[in-house]
Amino acid sequence: MAKKIAVIGPCVNMGGIERASSTLVNYAAGQGYEVMYLAIFKHPRFFDLHPAIFYNEPTDGTNVSKLDIPKTIIRIRREIKKYNPDTILAYNKFYASLALIALAGTGRKVFISERSSPFYKWPKKSKL
Repeated sequence: MAKKIAVIGPCVNMGGIERASSTLVNYAAGQGYEVMYLAIFKHPRFFDLHPAIFYNEPTDGTNVSKLDIPKTIIRIRREIKKYNPDTILAYNKFYASLALIALAGTGRKVFISERSSPFYKWPKKSKL
């Protein structure tokens, strides 16, 4: 049985995190892993994904133009519990924070890949 990997990222629209995450999930799927990409936002796809990847994006109209944090946290927890991955990787410290909150108390380990510039100044709301 193949190991299951869940990757939590913004989406696969144009961008650096999107490129890094899509490259990783494509490689993992090509190596025979079962992969779910849990997209925080629903945006048009720029990067192609391996056909075996389960691309999970919001379908209820949330997170198209503005992030709905409570609904996102609930969705992350629900989808991760349903998919039951062996490994979880979250991209970006902000999205990883949402994943850590969503998965608190589940005993699941979350690996975090930070891809933003060390010179980027986060808004005060996000620093919290």
